[in-house]
Amino acid sequence: MLNNNLKYPAFDTIELTTELEFNMQTYTKLRPTKPGDFISGLSQTSNKWHPLFDENVYNQSGITFSYTKKPLALYFYSSQWGATGIAHLKQLNSIQQQIQYHYGNLLVITDNDDDIKQALWDHSLSLQYYNDVKHELSQLLGIYADSSPAWNRYAGVDQNVPLPSVYVLDNLRQVAFAHANEDILTGLPLNYITETVYQSNKYLSNKKSA
Repeated sequence: MLNNNLKYPAFDTIELTTELEFNMQTYTKLRPTKPGDFISGLSQTSNKWHPLFDENVYNQSGITFSYTKKPLALYFYSSQWGATGIAHLKQLNSIQQQIQYHYGNLLVITDNDDDIKQALWDHSLSLQYYNDVKHELSQLLGIYADSSPAWNRYAGVDQNVPLPSVYVLDNLRQVAFAHANEDILTGLPLNYITETVYQSNKYLSNKKSA
């Protein structure tokens, strides 16, 4: 016979969720451009170049020069890559004169003006840079995408930034050399960069003289 006077301990009511809701974000793979690709977003339209190639771009000495007529080596820098990014800047600084000797230009692309200024100052480097805050150029080259955040793929990175890549574009804005650097290698292929600039100008010179 049950004793109705027995009192059982009271338990807090637990709210049960029968169906768990997951916020599943789908990420896509980056598709870096390859040699032979044309970067249509950098072409001349309506007799006007992309702002990157504006004739009023100034170097650190205050001298204006153009990116429209020479092969252009682009490097994408972010402080998120830490010591690897600094190593890249030092390597590029060491070949800058060779690139200029072969009638090319070298330009560092960054998304943070203060970061690149500090890096150049701290390591006594002299490199020209362009502040691409909206990642327009890196998206055109396929090394940055909102749907493929760097922090989702690389440890220690807490912001979405472009891959630390190097590209050489010829005077027609065709990719002549591509090093997307998806493995985040510390060493850059410097010989290939300078050789590509030389060959691009050599081809252009031969074409003009033909």
